[in-house]
Amino acid sequence: MDDTLVALFLSAPKELAGDLRWSEYPNRTQVGVAVVTSDAVAVGQTLAVVLAVRERRWAFKLKAGAHRALEWNLIPEGEVRRHFNRCPRPPGFPVEDRSPIHEHVWIDGRKLSCPVEGLALSSHREVFHAFCKRANIDPKDAYTQPTETQLTLRR
Repeated sequence: MDDTLVALFLSAPKELAGDLRWSEYPNRTQVGVAVVTSDAVAVGQTLAVVLAVRERRWAFKLKAGAHRALEWNLIPEGEVRRHFNRCPRPPGFPVEDRSPIHEHVWIDGRKLSCPVEGLALSSHREVFHAFCKRANIDPKDAYTQPTETQLTLRR
């Protein structure tokens, strides 16, 4: 998808058709999938990924067909992460992004990364709803909890 199509897809009003349906994968990974529609036509899917053996290891993805248009990744505060955005970079994308909560957008086939602010203490449900808002998706009542409890470290 080129950047114009990504921008159009993200800006178009969308909604979820049905609940997140969770599946189990190796390494205690769970993936919740819901169909994304626009004007009652399926246009993609949203995925919520949880790695149950790691604290706050979450991903939220929006796909248009086989193409990823938007992705948020969350890792625990203090974990080391580095992503370099190659030149040329659109405004708002730093040269290097080390943020534990960050967004990936596909522009001209490049996976660009920038921080997402204000979600550090949010629950999985709250981050899912914030992701839907960013992607212009009405989540309706589609959110369902992952089927397995995620590891939580005591501090």
